[in-house]
Amino acid sequence: MSAPAAGAAAAYVGVRVVAWTWITTGSLLMGLAFVGTAPGAWLNRLDLTELPAELVPLRGLLGVLADWWVALLVAQFLMGFAVTFAAARLLAGYAWARRAIEWCSWLGVVQSVVSGVIMATLWSDLVVSLEGLPGDQRDMAQAAGVAVAGAGTALFAVPMVWMGCYLRLTRVRNSFRCSGSCFA
Repeated sequence: MSAPAAGAAAAYVGVRVVAWTWITTGSLLMGLAFVGTAPGAWLNRLDLTELPAELVPLRGLLGVLADWWVALLVAQFLMGFAVTFAAARLLAGYAWARRAIEWCSWLGVVQSVVSGVIMATLWSDLVVSLEGLPGDQRDMAQAAGVAVAGAGTALFAVPMVWMGCYLRLTRVRNSFRCSGSCFA
C-alpha cells in the first residue's frame, strides 16, 4: 500500500470510531429523552412549597426544570436525531457531516465544562445548607462532590477534545475534499 493510501485508510478508521461514538451518543440522547418523561411527570406534580428545608436552595432550579422539562426533552431528542444523522452521513463520507460532527464535538466540550461547573455549584450549595453535618464532614462531602463533577467533566470532555482535534487534522480534512460522498 502506498503512503497516501495508507494515510487515507488510517483516517477512515478514525472517522469510523468518531462516527460510531456519535451514533451511540445520539441514540442515547434520543432514548433518554423518552425515559426522561417519567421524572418530568413527577416534577410537574411536585409542590415546591413543601420541600424539606435542606432542599430549599434547589427550589428555583426545580421550578425552572418543571416549567421547561418538555421543551428540554424535545430539544434533547432533536439534538440526538441530528447528531445520529450527521454521524451516519460521516460514515458515508460527506464533507458537511465532518464539519457538523466537529462542531458537535467542540460544543460537547463546552457543554461538559458548563455542566460540571453547575453540578459542582449545586452540590456545594446543597452541602452548605445541611444543618446537622459537622464542619469536617461537610468539607469532605463538598470536596467529594467537586471531585465527582470534575471527573465527570473530564470523562466526557477528553474524548470530545480528541474527536474535535482528530477531525481537524489536515489528512482527515483532505480525505473529505470531494463532492458528495468521498468513501463510496
